[in-house]
Amino acid sequence: MKKSAFIPARYAATRFPAKLMQMLGNKTVIRHTYDNTIATGLFDEVWVVTDSAIIYNEIVNNGGNAVMSKKEHESGSDRGWSSAVGWMCQS
Repeated sequence: MKKSAFIPARYAATRFPAKLMQMLGNKTVIRHTYDNTIATGLFDEVWVVTDSAIIYNEIVNNGGNAVMSKKEHESGSDRGWSSAVGWMCQS
């Protein structure tokens, strides 16, 4: 069985909009998060789950895995769970 990580990533955060797209050194915060999750070696695959084309493109254009979610999710946990269930149903 594959072990997969799903990172919820919302662009329009209330307290700090676009936080995940801020530069931290030479990469955006979301790329650091994605790369560091891969670097743990705990997962067979890592996915960013987002409602933002900006975040989606940041990950995909840098060779990562991303999936778009609905904007209606109440929390990151809901966003991740919805994507995980959809992914499992396709596998």
